[in-house]
Amino acid sequence: MAALVQQLDTYSKIGIPKLHHHTDVLLEYEDEVEEALYSLEEDWTDVVGIDVAAGLDERSRSQQAAVWELVETEVAYIRTLKVIQDVSIIRIVHFER
Repeated sequence: MAALVQQLDTYSKIGIPKLHHHTDVLLEYEDEVEEALYSLEEDWTDVVGIDVAAGLDERSRSQQAAVWELVETEVAYIRTLKVIQDVSIIRIVHFER
């Protein structure tokens, strides 16, 4: 257990090593694609536009804000799952070596 804690601490300090998919070919834009998949705009109004948001009544804006909060929570959860997946795969790869 101590070794796992130490390894996770190392990952938190220097980051998780990138896995080179089974092809040994790294796409130069792979990091950009991954970042785009796990990022969101700051606010829901950035997606629909400030003009559209201003045209909504208070209840609709409140509903949109609640939906946006749910989306942000889900994206954070997916990021967490991705970290768990990456750490697990890295541990398996290192174990196999």
